[in-house]
Amino acid sequence: MSTEAENIHPLINDKLFQYLLKEIKQHYLCLIGDDEELLTDPVGLETGQIYQYDNINRWLTSENRNSCPNSGVQLNAYSTRGSSPSRISGVLVYNVTCIKNTLLEKIKKITDMLEEYVFDYDIRTLESNLEMDCYSIIRLIKGYKKEEEDWEGAAIFGDKGCMEQQMKKLYHDGPNQDKQKALRWAEILARHYNNTDAKYNLARAYSDGDCGYPEDINKVTEIYEDLAQDGEIACMYKAGINYEEGGANLQIDHEKAHNWFKTGYCRGDFGCSVKFANCCHNGIGCGVDKQTAGGIYTAFSNMMMENRTERLKKPLREACYNYGMMLVNGDQVEQDWENGMKYIKYAEKNGYEKAKKKLERMLRAWREDEEESNEENEQENDEE
Repeated sequence: MSTEAENIHPLINDKLFQYLLKEIKQHYLCLIGDDEELLTDPVGLETGQIYQYDNINRWLTSENRNSCPNSGVQLNAYSTRGSSPSRISGVLVYNVTCIKNTLLEKIKKITDMLEEYVFDYDIRTLESNLEMDCYSIIRLIKGYKKEEEDWEGAAIFGDKGCMEQQMKKLYHDGPNQDKQKALRWAEILARHYNNTDAKYNLARAYSDGDCGYPEDINKVTEIYEDLAQDGEIACMYKAGINYEEGGANLQIDHEKAHNWFKTGYCRGDFGCSVKFANCCHNGIGCGVDKQTAGGIYTAFSNMMMENRTERLKKPLREACYNYGMMLVNGDQVEQDWENGMKYIKYAEKNGYEKAKKKLERMLRAWREDEEESNEENEQENDEE
């Protein structure tokens, strides 16, 4: 569907839809009160006028009036003796359930019509294209559904908070789980409201091939980059990793990976800082810059061996090895052989193959030196 077509909500020109809204506007609103209110709890006075119960109760009791608001007719005092009690003390009122039932039928028809298009069109486009009187009814129905705790209904009428609630409730494990529907809410939240949680859910769906979404690493990376540009630091790391590792439909791009790691480093993210330092040390996606790498390793040296985050295990063991070798050799950092060996051993302990081979070579060299030294000592003793 084109963007232009998407902006034209089908109900804008639907005569039945507009008729139902106008019907409610003309016949199913309370005519007193500070704001317009749907007649969802209608009561009638002896004058035949219909009002929302809360409004007429406030008019007659809190404001101490004894007349019908619209007609101005004085109301007769009412006694409950020998008859059913009134809902308002001293005034005869009767429930008008037929009004409420008819109103709810109209609301249901409007809801069904909106629900048909809820995942394909932004309901807010109705506001700028419908008459204001009609759109005001949509807002009133949305408020009524929230009062009734009909969260899905309120979401259909454009309540963003209820859309988010539906997405979260349906996405997570539980008796109400419906990931496919949750992701449909995520689509509209991401597309029309730039919702961060919705974008994360869609990224997971494309990453796992969940609920009919194709596995699409390129799409996942686009979402991460979009979130990263909005300031989501965690997505800077994720986008960098995707460009570093590539995928079925995403080419490896070390330069883009380096740039995202650098951006995250500038925002103070530990994971991005480690990856950026590794890039600088090895010249991946950029020129070799051991001075920058050494500065970052030194700044985060304690955290590098304390961090237990599983996703950082691989880059951290590489960083520890790089830093350890720089310390041992005094390369762009102050030489510290003992501390350098500590970092190399940590990398080896965590499965870094280069560290293992380096320690094996160092051990062989040490043994060869020992043997050579012993031979020299034996030769000196023989000569004596």
